[in-house]
Amino acid sequence: MSQGVVLVTGGSKRIGREICLRLSSKGYKVLVHYRNSHEDAEETAKMIISNGGSAVICQG
Repeated sequence: MSQGVVLVTGGSKRIGREICLRLSSKGYKVLVHYRNSHEDAEETAKMIISNGGSAVICQG
């Protein structure tokens, strides 16, 4: 069941990645924000999607 959509700033690495994964496991759709780490953001999104979640990346 979807809980809603969350934007996680700095979601591509370290603590931000863990927050993205945790929120996704709780049913949230995740918008993974990154500044310079496009590849890391894509990896985070792929991890979420491979676990059955929904994720999109955005730079800003």
